[in-house]
Amino acid sequence: MENSVSVVFKEFEKVKGSLEHLVGVFNVLQEVTSISELTADELSLYFSMQNVANQLENSIRLIENANKDVLVEGYLKKKQNERFDLDGIELASGITIEIWLEDEKLKDGGYYHLTRLEFIDGEFRLYDNPYMNLDGKKARLKG
Repeated sequence: MENSVSVVFKEFEKVKGSLEHLVGVFNVLQEVTSISELTADELSLYFSMQNVANQLENSIRLIENANKDVLVEGYLKKKQNERFDLDGIELASGITIEIWLEDEKLKDGGYYHLTRLEFIDGEFRLYDNPYMNLDGKKARLKG
């Protein structure tokens, strides 16, 4: 019998197409809308939908990433050019990466957190945790 995590994830996969459709509908709206011609209420609604569409795009990426195979797993090493290397692969800004976060309370001692590497203030950092020291951190790439 499948565990509840797998069962619920299948439900997420079922709605992925609907999420993509909503994002597509909003993208068409963006192409044909001149925001300078919208009323204040319409503009407020437009920007709310834009925020929702951005969150839906992130949700779609999370669902897609969960099904990808691990390409490489290892430890990040900072190179002389300030970029990070993961098992012979030089990582560039904007790459999606999973970083291992240790938590001794968990069964496996931690988990992989999906994030993105960005060039911030002259250094490569995680966009959602820019102060984390990445050198020597366990990580993996999926593809």
